[in-house]
Amino acid sequence: MRAMVLHAPHQPLSMEERPDPEPGPGKIVIRVEACAVCRTDLHVVDGELPHPRLPIVPGHEIVGTVERVAVDVPDWRLGERVGLPWLGHTCGHCNYCRLDRENLCDAPIFTGYTRDGGFATHVVAEAAFCLRLDVPQDAVHAAPLLCAGLIGWRSLRMADANTARLGLYGFGAAAHLMVQVARLEGREVCAFTRPGDLAGQAFARSLGAGDTERALSFGVAGLYLAVIIGSAVLLVGWPLAPQLVGWFGAGPAETAFGVTFLRWSLVGMPAMLAVLATTGVLRGLQDTRTPLLVAVAGAVVNVGLNLLLVNVFRLGVAGSAIGTMIAQTGMAAALLAVVVRAARRYGTPLAPHPGNIRGAGRTGVPLFLRTLTLRTAIIVTTVVATRQGVVALAANQVVMSIWNFLALGLDALAIAAQALTGKALGAGDEPAARALTRSNIRCTP
Repeated sequence: MRAMVLHAPHQPLSMEERPDPEPGPGKIVIRVEACAVCRTDLHVVDGELPHPRLPIVPGHEIVGTVERVAVDVPDWRLGERVGLPWLGHTCGHCNYCRLDRENLCDAPIFTGYTRDGGFATHVVAEAAFCLRLDVPQDAVHAAPLLCAGLIGWRSLRMADANTARLGLYGFGAAAHLMVQVARLEGREVCAFTRPGDLAGQAFARSLGAGDTERALSFGVAGLYLAVIIGSAVLLVGWPLAPQLVGWFGAGPAETAFGVTFLRWSLVGMPAMLAVLATTGVLRGLQDTRTPLLVAVAGAVVNVGLNLLLVNVFRLGVAGSAIGTMIAQTGMAAALLAVVVRAARRYGTPLAPHPGNIRGAGRTGVPLFLRTLTLRTAIIVTTVVATRQGVVALAANQVVMSIWNFLALGLDALAIAAQALTGKALGAGDEPAARALTRSNIRCTP
């Protein structure tokens, strides 16, 4: 095998011929197809990281194929595509490893820093720290995903799935990969670079950062998706209402009330989902005030309508559901008007785009699962309340209504706090960010 070896910091790498490696216990030998250059590799070569194992073969963004396998490694086959990242070994017994935070291990081994890496024709790696690459992407383009891609993806997944606007501090390898993912998900991206970094700014713009018009186009697609899903739920749920309510095990009188309430609630389903979709768009535009005002106004109107329809017009349970449906429709109309004005201001087409709608559906899967889990918990609670009798069921409904109101209000306040803190951090105003954080903590119940 051949390897590019660093013997001392600040020295050029030298090419060396070495014996072909053999895998030790738990290890495999990888024939390297490509190894990207990470900024950390330059830190190693420049002596900016302490205590490297010298001589060392740098490189930790490795893509290759399995060439040899130790006898105690049954899970890898010869010829399989494999990726090898920075983290090459952990102790498995420190506090971090026991908490599944092995990237912070007290005794790690790092590929290309404390163990030979991928600037070679072959590299030996622990099988447990290798990644199967079952994608058709060529090795040159796949290699950066093993470090910059992993770092960027972890950060992106920690961002709220509802966030339509993202800020990237710096525009290096991780940011340039994640801006492409974020744009595909329909998010607007703002890249913060050093003053005068015109090349970096041009590169960011070329990948779509700062394209409010396109970001809004995905927001509009989300609205169409919300209406489509809400209408489908209405069409399926209306005829199935008696069976769905019957599963709660209530008596005939309560079941009749439940069917009436469910059917009128289903009529408001498209509007309810539209409220959620428009709220997400406005949050992305950093307009957190409008959703909060609309949530408060909608709750007040809902209470007033329920009092009017139930106590004055004597519509009973149907009046309560109709009042909620009317309030939700009004909230959706108010928020939709704001989104439409923003779309026209930025020149975003309002016509449905099938590709964007499909993209919005894929992006919304985590949010859908989260919402499904929450609703399942609420349904289970309602089933339990139903078994306790009419009074307990009515009390549960009151509590759920209050909880929904408080959740919407607190959610809007939380997003506002995040937006303010993010703006301060993006501007590099550390004192303001700290002051906002202290204020947020004091306001936390």
